[in-house]
Amino acid sequence: MPGLDDVKRKELKKVLGTLESQRELDRFAERERAIEHNRHIYRFQEIKRSVILPTLREFMIDLEKQGHLTRIQEKTSERVRFDIQIQSREPRRGVLEIFHQRSDPEKVRLRYGWALADTVQEEAELLQIDAAFIAERMLQLLKGAV
Repeated sequence: MPGLDDVKRKELKKVLGTLESQRELDRFAERERAIEHNRHIYRFQEIKRSVILPTLREFMIDLEKQGHLTRIQEKTSERVRFDIQIQSREPRRGVLEIFHQRSDPEKVRLRYGWALADTVQEEAELLQIDAAFIAERMLQLLKGAV
């Protein structure tokens, strides 16, 4: 069986080199996507630590001073839940949940309301989240109790 001649061998090496180069580029692109995704998760965690949790804690303190029950849970590193029970003649339970969206890492999803059927869901840009934004959602939640 005859071997490859020099022309065919050079052509094969060229094709194999192109395939290897493309594979390296694909690996590099995948690595860049993973780094960008992690960057968004880190950004959300920073916002959670510096804005979301302190704002919710302020509401928590004020509500507990008035005799209402509250709880903050960090379900995962990308999800925060604020539960409240308003103490009145008939206690009402509400929730504000904020979570980072994996499908669209630039966005955050919020869910708040007093009953499962009455929840409001919305999306917001990650850069839009500040103390005023969180406070506004909490006030909307509390206004829904009256």
